[in-house]
Amino acid sequence: MRSSLNALIVVVCGLLALAAALPGAAAAERRVALVIGNSVYKNSALDIPNARNDAEDVAAALKALGFDVLLETDVDLAAASKAIQQFARMSVGADSTLFYFAGHAVQYQGHNYLLPVDAEVKDEISLPFETIAVDNIRAVLDRSNGVKIMVLDACRNNPIADRLAKMASAAPAIDPSERTRGLERIDKSEGIIVAFATSPGDVALDGQERNSPFTKAFLKRLNEPGLEVEMMFRRIANDVREATSGRQRPETYVSLVNEYYLNQTDRVAWEKVKETDDPAALHDFVERFPSSFYAIEARYRLKALERAIAEQKARALKEAELARREKEVAAQEAAARLKADEACRTERAALAAASPRDAEALRRLSASACEEVKGAAQKRLADLEATFAAEAEACRRDAEALAGLSSGRDVDALHALMRETPCVAVKTSAAARIGAVEADLAKAAEICQREESELKGLVERGDGAGLEGLRSRSACPATLPAIAQGLRTITAAAKAACERDASALQAIPERDAASLRAFVAHGACDPVKATAQTRLRELESVLAREEAQCRSEQSALKDLIARGDSAGVGEFRSRARCPAAIAAAETASREIAAAADAACARDNAALNALAPRDVAALRALSDRSSCGAVKTAAAQRLEVAEAALRQEAEACGRDEAQWKDLSGSGDKVAIEAFRKRVDCGRLAPAIERRIAELKTICRADDAALAALNARDADGLRSFLGKAQCDDAKAEAAKRLAALEAAAQREAEICRRDGAQWAERAGSANRADVEAFVKGAECAAVKSAAERRLAELGAICKSDAASLAALGARDAAGLSGFIGKAQCDEVKTDAKQRLARLETVLARDAQICQRDEALMKDVSSADREAFTALRQRAECPSVLAALDRTLADLKQACQREQDALSAIGVGDGAATKSFLESAVCGDVKTAARAKLARIEANEAKAEEACRREDVELTALKTQGAAARGQLDALKGRLTCARLRPDIEAALSQLPEPPPVNTKPQIRAAQTELQRLGCLGPIETGALDGKTRAGFARYFEAKGENAPSASELKVTDEILTKLEGDKAGLCPPADVAEPIQPVRRSKKDLARVPPAEEPSQKAASRPAREKAARPAPAERPVRVAKPQPEQRPRPAPAAPPAQATANKVGGHSASPLGVGF
Repeated sequence: MRSSLNALIVVVCGLLALAAALPGAAAAERRVALVIGNSVYKNSALDIPNARNDAEDVAAALKALGFDVLLETDVDLAAASKAIQQFARMSVGADSTLFYFAGHAVQYQGHNYLLPVDAEVKDEISLPFETIAVDNIRAVLDRSNGVKIMVLDACRNNPIADRLAKMASAAPAIDPSERTRGLERIDKSEGIIVAFATSPGDVALDGQERNSPFTKAFLKRLNEPGLEVEMMFRRIANDVREATSGRQRPETYVSLVNEYYLNQTDRVAWEKVKETDDPAALHDFVERFPSSFYAIEARYRLKALERAIAEQKARALKEAELARREKEVAAQEAAARLKADEACRTERAALAAASPRDAEALRRLSASACEEVKGAAQKRLADLEATFAAEAEACRRDAEALAGLSSGRDVDALHALMRETPCVAVKTSAAARIGAVEADLAKAAEICQREESELKGLVERGDGAGLEGLRSRSACPATLPAIAQGLRTITAAAKAACERDASALQAIPERDAASLRAFVAHGACDPVKATAQTRLRELESVLAREEAQCRSEQSALKDLIARGDSAGVGEFRSRARCPAAIAAAETASREIAAAADAACARDNAALNALAPRDVAALRALSDRSSCGAVKTAAAQRLEVAEAALRQEAEACGRDEAQWKDLSGSGDKVAIEAFRKRVDCGRLAPAIERRIAELKTICRADDAALAALNARDADGLRSFLGKAQCDDAKAEAAKRLAALEAAAQREAEICRRDGAQWAERAGSANRADVEAFVKGAECAAVKSAAERRLAELGAICKSDAASLAALGARDAAGLSGFIGKAQCDEVKTDAKQRLARLETVLARDAQICQRDEALMKDVSSADREAFTALRQRAECPSVLAALDRTLADLKQACQREQDALSAIGVGDGAATKSFLESAVCGDVKTAARAKLARIEANEAKAEEACRREDVELTALKTQGAAARGQLDALKGRLTCARLRPDIEAALSQLPEPPPVNTKPQIRAAQTELQRLGCLGPIETGALDGKTRAGFARYFEAKGENAPSASELKVTDEILTKLEGDKAGLCPPADVAEPIQPVRRSKKDLARVPPAEEPSQKAASRPAREKAARPAPAERPVRVAKPQPEQRPRPAPAAPPAQATANKVGGHSASPLGVGF
């Protein structure tokens, strides 16, 4: 990762250094420009409507690019010279200097001249003095130290060029078309760019739009950031060729050492994002400036950032994996320790769960590795073996006691013996003796069974009244508690049903009437059903009110819409409550706003169609328009028009005074000059009429003058006396003077011209003949030459028409025409055109060959490379192919994006398969990101499964002790595949040992009574007295008593109670003694001792006294009278205790103490 970052830093630094070396990279670059546009010329035939627009638009574009622009429009020679001087001062030390000219220009004898609006070029002598020499502009540009740019949109048709062509009789070695048509190439020098609107010798088109075709393309490419200037002008040339169908072919001369960028807005944007680490900002820059130099660095940085982010993510995943493994090892170690602890805990639980008489289990646990369990098991085993020995001795004694019973009718004694004896044989014999009693008990059991069956059916049906009836007639004691439990069960079931219905009712949405009706129809709980019905009635009432409100609001909205009341609709929207009415109000607001916009558009169009000074129409539009913006604009224009009319009235007073002096004059030149500077519109018709009159007079005089014979001196003199037109009179005077002067040399001239014509009479060179005609002075000779020139003109016109009919790129047609043409001049033009066409075709072929090779090198799926190539390609066929390819790639990318979106969120296999077949880079990046998210989620899920599997495996080893933890794990399980394993593990575990059952509580109550901790009670319920008895027991043991909620009566605590000696608790709290049961003499040795009065023994039957041994031989035992006591093994008998009772002078027999 560090090496990748170092490489990124090195490359970025290199790119920044390269960018700093570019001319456009300097933050303090000073740019200056002079922009001139001449539309209205003194000679109206030269007017160019869009030249001013061209200059203004170019100036605005250059200002937006940071140029200090000097804009001049419709400048005369003086203003142009002043502007060029100011531009020369601005250019000193400038980093970039640009000159733009839109207007007329001519070239003469290899030099180019720009025409100011007051240019009056009469001949080649006045040309340098009436125009702006382009060489002077070159000299101004050379004062700059940086890049110099000259843009000339000036090669247009103009009559001055035609006039120069007629005057160019000198320099016969130069083709007249090369001297006057179009502009000449400028001498090459380093550090300059010269852009011509058309190729040398051709004429540029004005077009019918706001801008000329060349300036339109120039403005378009100026606004394209990051475009190198040479590439920019090549694209301008291509745009102009396409716009003019090849009729206009701009030409650019570039001599720069370094690259240069006119539009550097991409550099400004790059300065803001070049230090960012946000891939989104870099991607946005590449999208906005795909052809920028900085886009290369942006793409590289974007890829490097994405690569660094991917590496960082990979490193984070690796670190997470290492942490996971370390955590897993720690978990395994903890699991091992936990396993050892759990093993010990399991054996402790097994010891606690072992039956008090399970000697085999105690022997197995005596060999445990857990010392604590081992010691406890050994102790319990020793106690159990001692108990077994005592029981064997007790069985012998119980058999003797059973044999000693004289009659089996003593049911109490038999039951007591069966309950107390651990011997099966004794129990069997005792059972046989109480057979008769068992019949009665069977009958009672049948009654109880019948009542139990009836009770079960009533509980299942939920019949509480039936249970009450059963209670009144029940004969089985056990049925009454069961009836109470059944009533509680029915009550709990009804409560649960109501709770379920209440939850279901609460889950129904507030406005879901259908769900409420279904609930009312199927609900089981009447109170909840009544609540649902109330809620349903209220909801239906609310829905009805809302429906009525919606109808009312929609009706009100229709009225507002019909009136077109936008404010009313907006107010209605703010207070409406019906969603449908609110939506309709919003739609109506938009439609009313659209209608208002349309009205504004109509009024604005009407405003634009009005004449600038149509005051009445402006005032009417301002009054009737409902559009505020149009009303304001109309009012402003009205104010301007009225001010203009006031100024015009003032100007008219001044101009009318001057016109009064000129109106009678015959000086057309003075009147035309006055017309150009007059400001009063009212005088224009009078001036035009006077000029028209003078034109008519001058035409008549010119016609009369022209009708005179060129050598009619008398006619000229007569004309001078009658003519009214000053120009015609001046011309006539000039002609008369010339005629008189020429009369003297005419003979010599005709001899000279005749000799020269004799040499050229057979020539087919129209230029040579035309030059002779222009130079000939002898009328007769010139007439002959003109006839020959007319013949040649017809031939050349035919050839010129054939040449013009050829296509702009028809090289074969040009070659054939050159072989057939008869006019040397047209043939020369065709040869030059063919030479230029062959150069263009060769250059276009090279461009297309280059672009086709570049296109072949691009991968078929590299959309970014195709886009970059589209920015710099020039070949039309390649551009069309690139457009088709990019469109296909765009559609393919969209299809792939749709396919990727259709893949499920967690479908990793489908995403991988899609990534293998995808070709679109952006879509592949999105697919990789989606696959990474899926794999990360799968890894998280697998890690969760692994953790839960480890936990499940550990819990399985713990056996029944882990049932609660297994249930908890089942409740929070996230790994679905482990759920069957958990359920199987739970099904294999034994049921948990019973806790707090009635038999357990009764046994505990008996033991607590035996220990002296509880009074007489046998409820089988863990009530307050029983809990108080347990508290006294733990207090006597010196242990902390558990809380009321933590007290659990289990088999383990019963074993603990049975292991304690009687009388553990203080005797003062023990209840009165239990009444003895009559026993046989053999039973007395086994009955636990009781402190009872000696007179109780006197109540026994006489026959029992006779069978009883002597008092000195047989101890008296009192049995406990609990018939329901759970059988348990008799513990070892304690030592006998003597009682100091004396009867009849003899010592009383000692009472046996213990079991």
